[in-house]
Amino acid sequence: MAWAVGEQLQGGRYRIEAVLGEGGFGITYRAWDSVRADQVVIKVLNDSLREDPDYPRFQQNFMNEALQLARCHHPHVVKVEEVIWEQERWCIVMEYIRGQTLHQLLRQKGPLPLPEALRLTREVGSALMALHEQGILHRDVKPSNIMVREGSGQAVLIDFGLARGYTQGLIQRHTSYGTDGYAPLEQYDSLRRRGAFTDVYALAATLYTALTGMVPMCAPVRATGRQLDTPRSLNPNIPEVVEAAILKGMALHPEERPQTMAEWLALLPAEASQQGRKPVAFEPAIRTQELRELEQVLAQTPEPQDGLEQLLASHSAEELEQLVAPPTPATAKKAGREEGSGSLIFPEVCPEERGKGGSLPGTLSWPEWVGEAAPALQGLWDRLRAGQWGEADRWTTALMLKLAGRSQVGFFDPKDVQAFPCPMLRLIDQLWVRASHGRFGFSVQKQLWQGCDPGGTSIGRSRSFSALPREECMGEAVGWRIQGRWLGYGELKTSLDAPPGHLPVGFFWGYSGGLRSALLTLDRVVLKKLKACF
Repeated sequence: MAWAVGEQLQGGRYRIEAVLGEGGFGITYRAWDSVRADQVVIKVLNDSLREDPDYPRFQQNFMNEALQLARCHHPHVVKVEEVIWEQERWCIVMEYIRGQTLHQLLRQKGPLPLPEALRLTREVGSALMALHEQGILHRDVKPSNIMVREGSGQAVLIDFGLARGYTQGLIQRHTSYGTDGYAPLEQYDSLRRRGAFTDVYALAATLYTALTGMVPMCAPVRATGRQLDTPRSLNPNIPEVVEAAILKGMALHPEERPQTMAEWLALLPAEASQQGRKPVAFEPAIRTQELRELEQVLAQTPEPQDGLEQLLASHSAEELEQLVAPPTPATAKKAGREEGSGSLIFPEVCPEERGKGGSLPGTLSWPEWVGEAAPALQGLWDRLRAGQWGEADRWTTALMLKLAGRSQVGFFDPKDVQAFPCPMLRLIDQLWVRASHGRFGFSVQKQLWQGCDPGGTSIGRSRSFSALPREECMGEAVGWRIQGRWLGYGELKTSLDAPPGHLPVGFFWGYSGGLRSALLTLDRVVLKKLKACF
């Protein structure tokens, strides 16, 4: 339950004054601290998360945020006062910054004058340099996470909810969260090479917004070949040297960006006031007895890892490519039919493999061409057989991305769909169809979507959506769009109560604009692919 205005915490020390913000993960309050005789900010996880099976992970990330902030004391980083335990939940008590976010400032004033934009950028950059020296990536630098202090106008970096430890240049697993427009391409993939270059992209994108008033095109869309509007095309008053620095910092591929924040800041025009300034060192700032206990809790709470993550972690990139390599035409012929001649593969199940009473068998015999991909497919079958539809959908997505060589990007473009091997698509489909008793699968989606394609015929549908635009027709046919509202990826149903064809997401995974954006991009090519394969 959210705390009401006037409610007291910690035996009356803190009194809730207002709700500053609420999102899917947390609630932020302004409160009065009777000991300090000043206002503070109290951040707590949202109560709705307690019923989520991932709550331990959310709590771990929340406590990580406290620890990241606890390790720093920097004039341009929000200060943590203490961590408290209240009503069976951890809370972070932080300084209350009087002022407004850079996002709010831009909405009021429009693009900033160049000197002001560069000063704020350098201040945030100095904070990030100090964080990087401590092995911390912020991962969510954007205008709404930069406060501008009232009076002094100094920038203060806030919201460390996505911050993670890193080692420059090493491949590490991080959650694939970020903000479209400011998150670089590598942040959309959970397993990538990590480095300060991730925050370089975000700060360069923030400067782009500060000088143009526009949010940059998101990285996944840029990866499809669409060109980013240059800063000077939106604001001709931006100097060429500043535009060059922004574009260099926002290079799509991390190896093309400056590898450290200092390298990128050096590309910006120098100011006399900045010369000779020494970076501010970190020193512990948190004052609470719970800090050591928090560290122990984190040490005892390993990051959850499912079977697919273990498979990915235990093989080199070369081994993984072999593990899920698509069948060649020569090996596909061994399955008994030529490509394009109808349904090619149904898993061959020996009589002794069938379960008792007609239940689904635990182990399947795979076609010869599958080769070393068998463990990955068996992992998918295990989840489907257990009715773990959400896990099976994630597994399917990861496997398909690996087959298409798109794991590092995290989404499909039209060329990937066209090149995806029909034998593997039919094999994955048959597993879904069989486990769901005909409710889920690509072939089920194909039937439902035929009426959305001009000249097609819908089978087994209670009403026609053909009057709708194609992407809306396809979305409503499988329950991705309900009463005019598109579901987010996290809102999809993961039970047999879901509409027919609701799963798997397949080719439409990973678009920053959600399922509608994915369908707008891929609807025609996916329909063509399904017709060719089934």
